Amino acid sequence: MRLAAITVLAACSAAPSARAPVELSSTFTVDPMPMGSVASSLDPIAGQQISIDVLFPDLGFAQDDRSGCLTQTVFVDDAQPTASGPVADLVQTMILDRLPAWDVDVQVCSDGTSQLLVNADIDELNFKVGCGDVPAGAVSSRDPQGYPFVSTMTAGGCTADILDVVVGRDFTIANFSVTVATQQSRLP
Repeated sequence: MRLAAITVLAACSAAPSARAPVELSSTFTVDPMPMGSVASSLDPIAGQQISIDVLFPDLGFAQDDRSGCLTQTVFVDDAQPTASGPVADLVQTMILDRLPAWDVDVQVCSDGTSQLLVNADIDELNFKVGCGDVPAGAVSSRDPQGYPFVSTMTAGGCTADILDVVVGRDFTIANFSVTVATQQSRLP
């Protein structure tokens, strides 16, 4: 199993307007054996450790009731992503620069489960993260309709996929956690 860490950070500063309310940071190791038989230009990321930082400069918000799960979404259409690590140039140009829109979902479901989801995709490329171990305290604060606020938390049980849709090559990441810290004054 590959161990990884994703952090969704909101920069805390004395001046709330000085920093963006959310910054997504991640370090993870991609499984060395991607699924799919056709070679991809992303093949060099297999087995590599990748670090990314994605700045959410201006946030949008949405709420949705998806199949019994109340979902609060924070999204940005003009993310400012950067990569570091041994394959940083490839990750920057072939993945991050191609994915300007990102969203973070916090879901509370009628069956008592909660999820943290991170998504960035275009027709040719998908980057998706899902975490099933969301602490109860992280979703206990809700608006009057029951939608959870995006709040500070560490969620575990995470998996991720980086999918080269054009050739059907899927690069997976498993067994990691996601930490969310928020600058609450900039969130609803």
